[in-house]
Amino acid sequence: MPETEEFPEARQWVWVRRTREREGKLPEVETRLFITSVPGGELSGEQLLTLVRGHWGIENGPNWTADVVLEEDTGSASLRGQAPVVLSWLRLLAYNLLALVRTHLPPKDGRLVSYARTQEVLYQGLLGLAVLPESLAVLA
Repeated sequence: MPETEEFPEARQWVWVRRTREREGKLPEVETRLFITSVPGGELSGEQLLTLVRGHWGIENGPNWTADVVLEEDTGSASLRGQAPVVLSWLRLLAYNLLALVRTHLPPKDGRLVSYARTQEVLYQGLLGLAVLPESLAVLA
């Protein structure tokens, strides 16, 4: 493993190649590098892939929701004092409310409803524009 000052605790580098094939399109090949503090040889290749998938589970769940649905990355640079901290807490509360509501919405095609759809259902319900599903009565 190459020596690096940026990651002094790194014990191994893992290259992961992913191929995505979609009908009517050329295959897309993507190679990513992951760095871990787990010493080489302690985990099998399948266990390392489980770690990588866990990373993307977080990235594609709460982080994607915060970035896309709650527009966290489009924050104003003009916030001063405690405003960024307060706004961060409000976004965290909003995310957790969305996650809680999402688990009580009826599934669509056997899967949880998207965060964007959950946000719309919650918004319309709070404004009184729509009747919230009975499955949310347990939250009241």
